[in-house]
Amino acid sequence: MTDWGLLGPGRLIALVVAVLALPCAWALPPEVPPHQLHEQRWGVADGMPQITGKDVLQAGNGMIWIGTQDGTVRFDGHEFEVFHPDTHAGLGHNHVNALAEDAEGRIWIGHESGLSVFKGDRFHAVDFGEERSGPVRDLAVDAGRDRVWAATEHGLFEFRDTSPRRIEGVAGSLFSITHDPVHGPFAGGRGELWWQEEGQWHQHVLPEDRSDDEFTALLVSGDTLLVGTSDGMYQASPGTDPAHWHRTLDGHEIHDLLIDRHDTLWISSVSGLYRQLSGDAAPAPVVTGYITASEWLHRLSLDDRGHLWVGTQANGVIRLAPSPFRRFTEVDGLIDGMVWSFEEDRDGTVWVGTNDQGLFRQIGERFEQAVAPDALPHPMVMGIYADEEGNRLWVNTRGGVAWFDRSTLEPLDTPADLPERNVSRVFRASDGRYWMASFEGLYWWRNGELQRVGSQQGVTQARVRDVMEDSHGEIWVGTDTGLFRGGVDGFEPVGEDTEIGELSVSSLFEIDGEIWAMMQGAWMRVDDERVRTYTDGRGLSATVASFMTRIGDEIWATSHEGIQRIPLEQFDEIDRGERSSFEPRIYGGLDHPVIAQCNGGLGQAGLYQPDAGLLWCPSLEGVLILDVAQARQDPPPPRPRLARVRAGGEQHELGHVEAAELVLPPAVRDLEVDFAGLDFRWPKGVKHRFRLIGFDDEWVEAGARRTAFYTNLPPGDYRFEVLAGNEQGLYSDDPAVLTLKLEPSYYQTLWFRLLVSVLVLIMLYLGWRYSVRHLRRRGRLLEHMVRERTEQLKEVNRQLLDASLTDPLTGLRNRRFLVEQIPHDIAGVDRVYRRKGKHANEDISFLMVDLDHFKQINDRYGHTAGDQVLSRFAQLLQAQVRDSDYVVRWGGEEFLIVARHSEGDQATACAERIMAAVRSEVFDTDRGEINVSCSIGVATYPALAEQPEMLSWEEVIELADAANYLAKREGRDRWVSLALRPGAATAEFMPRFREQGIPALVDAGLLHVSREKSGEEA
Repeated sequence: MTDWGLLGPGRLIALVVAVLALPCAWALPPEVPPHQLHEQRWGVADGMPQITGKDVLQAGNGMIWIGTQDGTVRFDGHEFEVFHPDTHAGLGHNHVNALAEDAEGRIWIGHESGLSVFKGDRFHAVDFGEERSGPVRDLAVDAGRDRVWAATEHGLFEFRDTSPRRIEGVAGSLFSITHDPVHGPFAGGRGELWWQEEGQWHQHVLPEDRSDDEFTALLVSGDTLLVGTSDGMYQASPGTDPAHWHRTLDGHEIHDLLIDRHDTLWISSVSGLYRQLSGDAAPAPVVTGYITASEWLHRLSLDDRGHLWVGTQANGVIRLAPSPFRRFTEVDGLIDGMVWSFEEDRDGTVWVGTNDQGLFRQIGERFEQAVAPDALPHPMVMGIYADEEGNRLWVNTRGGVAWFDRSTLEPLDTPADLPERNVSRVFRASDGRYWMASFEGLYWWRNGELQRVGSQQGVTQARVRDVMEDSHGEIWVGTDTGLFRGGVDGFEPVGEDTEIGELSVSSLFEIDGEIWAMMQGAWMRVDDERVRTYTDGRGLSATVASFMTRIGDEIWATSHEGIQRIPLEQFDEIDRGERSSFEPRIYGGLDHPVIAQCNGGLGQAGLYQPDAGLLWCPSLEGVLILDVAQARQDPPPPRPRLARVRAGGEQHELGHVEAAELVLPPAVRDLEVDFAGLDFRWPKGVKHRFRLIGFDDEWVEAGARRTAFYTNLPPGDYRFEVLAGNEQGLYSDDPAVLTLKLEPSYYQTLWFRLLVSVLVLIMLYLGWRYSVRHLRRRGRLLEHMVRERTEQLKEVNRQLLDASLTDPLTGLRNRRFLVEQIPHDIAGVDRVYRRKGKHANEDISFLMVDLDHFKQINDRYGHTAGDQVLSRFAQLLQAQVRDSDYVVRWGGEEFLIVARHSEGDQATACAERIMAAVRSEVFDTDRGEINVSCSIGVATYPALAEQPEMLSWEEVIELADAANYLAKREGRDRWVSLALRPGAATAEFMPRFREQGIPALVDAGLLHVSREKSGEEA
């Protein structure tokens, strides 16, 4: 078969080029069983209007289109946009059968009442003229993508542009259509197949006993014709008599046929999914987590990554994609899903210890039970050791050790005195001793002699989790209270004077002559000269690393939070103080597509096979194997797309394009831009950053947010750019670009300003002439006196007004200024919330700042020094706020900061800056240097986004003042922030607040308190 299979019925031919250009790592690998592929499903709970996916199509701009039985859907990986005949008149019917895209980017929708076309942001019904079409059941696009073929209930139609032409001679009800670049179009009806050769249409008729079979799917692959029917599938050469067609899948109603990038044939049917690899004699059924053996399936489609989309009757839409992980479970013979341990023997056989089904071994791509649980001291196998001495296999269980012959798996006589409780690790040391780690203590055994190593030998903890021998023959022991090193003659603790020295050591590893000890949320690294420690506060996993190894110049470590990959250079940079935290790549984290919760906590729970490049992880759901080379191939970043712009009360659909231009009329100054990063592999991991060149050239890190907001933009030309990144932090190289032009109002144009200037000059000239003629010298003198007196009066009035609004000591604004200004600010916030609702993010935060122990400063140093402290403190506050904020002297040593346009954590971030600035400042006075501190209370208007006008601004300041007093009661030199919870939205809140106080309302779930103490958040 050839890659022409990508031209399945109704498929977008343009995707062939994109799919062929993909690296094989991102297409569906034929060697991987389908149940081990990464599988995603979207249904009604995710936003689809209905449970059926009749057809799936990826358009040229990367968007996914889905035809359902209740409308047409456009999907960007995050949001389903549903188009329904009730809201889009050009979409003639809600039951969609087929989708296609032509060379102009138009989406063709075949439905139960005909055909519709989507272009730009509108649907248009296709006019068949005097012809009747009835339901359109299938669509196909030719190789040049300038012709669309429609298989309908009343025959075959060809479209150039949107003008229909009935194909004479192809009569009756049709069910399928395909077009091959070499052999041309093929159309299937009931028991009949039509094809075109040298401009002439020919017909094949099935034998009489098959005459009622419907040709439901057609596919041409090279010189092979594949025909899906309502009662099986045929394979033949185009033009061959049906009597000689090869038939398979008897009794199965076929719905679609597709050949992927690796020449694998996929078949959807009413009774499930089938796959036939290149060279296989027949298709094999496919069963996955979502696709059962009896799943009713519809159309199949490949996206531009080479991933398979499957439409289902009752299970939404399913996507199958490759993953660097392969998971082996019960389907692969591993009947116990919870795995604890691995061991690879000298023959390359991997042994697997499970939770309650005993011991398994790998045979090819499957696993078989090697030792049943009833043949072991305990069903839970915590460790395995393939002993070359005597071909023994040590099976370490929660209830002791058992020996088996590694070849025959016959049980061997096990010494009766070996430890019997939680034996996690056994190995043979260079001197022939077998060391054992158990919850009964540390033991060694040799030639029938068993010795327990305890506190007399320096190992003070009985619960031993791991033991190992390094390359110099020294024994290392990990216990519940720390790390020990030594040998038969005795042990000594290691790193006990470090911050993690007494943590439980779960596993030990030697890398390049250094010993690495894994602990809960911490790692210890030991060499001959020093002990180094690293904690989860520096970016490491907060759980125990159950296995680690060096691969290349990187450390790879498994844990319950996934697999971390950290360059060794980062450890050295942290040791030298050149780096504050690690930047690990994480595979299988709790927020990743495939979750790798690797078991551990007792010994080395993992395996790395360097020749194969495979990292084995025991998990709660079977054996998880990571292909390291494939994991290192960073997934392609998402493609940024522009969705729509809202401005001036209108919405402009951009069609999810890479580039667009938009001119906005005068007086439009506020706009919102919607965008999306297309990555169907893991939509939740998509991040965005954007900027508006001409307004702010700095990138805004938007995270998962997909809308940019701008207000009060001046007229001019702008360039909006957006980039999209994946969960690995890889961003697209090229942004999606929106070129914007905001037209000026007439009074903002150059010609208007010139006209006004000319008129002013004319008026001044006439006035001057009038003055010369009628007032002469006296008039000029009087005019001069009046002008001089007027300017003096203006200056006096300005000084009086400024003095009435300004604190004379600090130069800050006073309460009168606040009372006059704040109503305007509050009114602006209320307007935004009425327009945008609870997502407005246009808050005003109040920060009540109070100098601590200021009375003591006055008493000790005098009021002059106190005034100097207040003046310098005011300057510090001004330096820490934005230009849009203002600082008010509230009274005495109290100050109020009004932070306008506050979003998220900006208010507490401002409080943090103030605290840091005050702590680092030494106040210089006439009486010497003084160190001061302050307490800050924070509250935000509106107090509840869902009910913006619940509390007045005066009441919000009262909350901030109460937060300030709480900060003082808790020790001063800190900030406290009060925020209402949704349940507080009642008129009784403030009376209860004044009467009962903060603790009671916190306990009632009505109030949330955030606080900071000595630079650390409580």
